[in-house]
Amino acid sequence: MGRKVSGALAVVLLLCLSLAAQGAQSSSGAQTQSFSWGVGRTQQLQQLNKQVTMEGFFFQSGIPILVQSLELLQHDQPIPPDKYVPITGPIPSSFKPGAKVRIGGQLQKPGGEKFQGENLALNLTAQAQGSILQAPPSAILNLGAIAAAIAPPPPTPNAHRYALLIGGGMNPANDFPRYWNDQVRMYQLLISKGYNPANIRVAHANGVPKTASMPVHYPATMAGIAAAFTYFVPKVHADDQMYILVVGQGPLQGQPPIYWTWPGMAMTPVMLASQVNRIATYQRMIVHLHYPWCGAFIQYLRRPNRVIVAAAAANKETWPHPSLNYGNFDYWYISALRGHLLFGEVPVNADTNGNGQVSIAEAYNFTLPRPGGPSAIGMVPPIAAQMPQFEDNNAPPSRFGPVPAAGEGLVGAVTYL
Repeated sequence: MGRKVSGALAVVLLLCLSLAAQGAQSSSGAQTQSFSWGVGRTQQLQQLNKQVTMEGFFFQSGIPILVQSLELLQHDQPIPPDKYVPITGPIPSSFKPGAKVRIGGQLQKPGGEKFQGENLALNLTAQAQGSILQAPPSAILNLGAIAAAIAPPPPTPNAHRYALLIGGGMNPANDFPRYWNDQVRMYQLLISKGYNPANIRVAHANGVPKTASMPVHYPATMAGIAAAFTYFVPKVHADDQMYILVVGQGPLQGQPPIYWTWPGMAMTPVMLASQVNRIATYQRMIVHLHYPWCGAFIQYLRRPNRVIVAAAAANKETWPHPSLNYGNFDYWYISALRGHLLFGEVPVNADTNGNGQVSIAEAYNFTLPRPGGPSAIGMVPPIAAQMPQFEDNNAPPSRFGPVPAAGEGLVGAVTYL
């Protein structure tokens, strides 16, 4: 008799728990599920329009995102789609870049140009509070604090200097602040060396400037980049110098060499060279590349009187500076050309021949032995691990190592901003 009563009570208890769960589901309108990272976007899309709870690291790139690991931000390659999720709706004020958080919301397909190319986003309501599981690394700095520095007053502009600065990630989620910062610092450097701002054009991401530090004239789309070169074709003549910077993201390991234009269109070496080569007359052209596998572009860009500096060999990654606010190669290379470190304004002297100017070859030589080090999210390898390449004699191979040497560097040694 006692066993029958106990069994009956157990059945009643289970029934009550079941009804309570159904009531909770009914009152909330949906059952909350846990979101799974790294299982493939197709499987994640099965949770579309459902309530989920997510744990991840909050970061503000071109759009706010949750990412599975901060380490993914330390590569100049797109974050795999199933390892980040954009966020829409009001973000809790307690969420700071780099913090590990837990938050609930509904998975939706986002709309609008801001989320172009995205098929999944976590929509937060005004009531969403979230919780901080881990404080952000203190070394992750604010974008505005880095990129809003004011350039020194320019000298008398040199009418024979032109520049095109191209940059940005492959889409809003991958548009890391360091790409904007590299462009801003180069823009400011060129002006300080006598480039007329009217002769500098900038193509960046979606075409919208992130701060007032630098104007943006074109989006870094295929069409925008083509339009930028179209602007220069009739302007650059045989007695002029042209500087071209291309910074951003390249392919994942094992993929063919490409440069990712906005929003997620792959530019091959042949495609980039076809644009650059439209500028057929010039006294000197400097092509400066900073993205993974960029050394593979050199063979298509070689021309007489053209100096090419690639931050990585044809099979090597590029890495950020340990601050995560610049490319590491660009940090040291730009510092060498300006005579002061980008952080702290510490004087540096890359003028090895003592002529009072820093050539492109001297800046490259200064950069080669520079270190990496611990960042807020992992170790950054030294510059040499990227095997930066130098090319200026219009003949293969390009060189990794100090120049002039092995036929490379004689032109770059007498080329100045």
